[in-house]
Amino acid sequence: MTLISLSVEARGLSRTATLATADRNRLLRAREMLLADLTAAPSLVELASSVGVSVPTLTRGFQLHFGKRPSILFQQERMHLARHRLAQGDGTATATAIAADLGYTNASHFSAAFKRQFGISPKQVRSRQQSFSPGATGSARQAQHTMSQEQDRSHDLDV
Repeated sequence: MTLISLSVEARGLSRTATLATADRNRLLRAREMLLADLTAAPSLVELASSVGVSVPTLTRGFQLHFGKRPSILFQQERMHLARHRLAQGDGTATATAIAADLGYTNASHFSAAFKRQFGISPKQVRSRQQSFSPGATGSARQAQHTMSQEQDRSHDLDV
C-alpha cells in the first residue's frame, strides 16, 4: 500500500515540475492577455489556444503558479481597479459609471461582486473618500493613509 501511494505522489510531483518548467512563460503570457482588458475576459478556450496549451493545462497552471483559476484572478483584478477608481476619484466617477466601464451591464451585480470581495459596498468606499477631503485635518489624513495602506496590502496578498 505504501509503495502505491509513493508511486502516485512521485507521478504528481513530476507532472508539476514539468508544468512549472515547460509552460511557465506561456502562463505568464496568458496572464498578461487575461488582464490586458478588464472590461471583458477572453474565453478559456481562446486564452489557452493563443498561448499553445490546453484548457486543463492552463487552469492547472494558473492554480499552481498564481494560486487561483483564471476567472478568479480576472475578477479580483477587475474589482481592485474598481476600488482604486472609487477611492481615488474626484467625486465624478459614480459606481454605476465605473461598473459600466468595467463591462458590467447591471450595476447591482457589480455592487454585489464588489461587496463579496471587499466586505464593503462601492458607495461606502466613495463615502469614506469624500469624508477625507484635501483640506482635512491631520487625523483624517492619517485615516486616509491607513485605508490606502490596507488596500495595498490586500491587493499584494491577492496577486
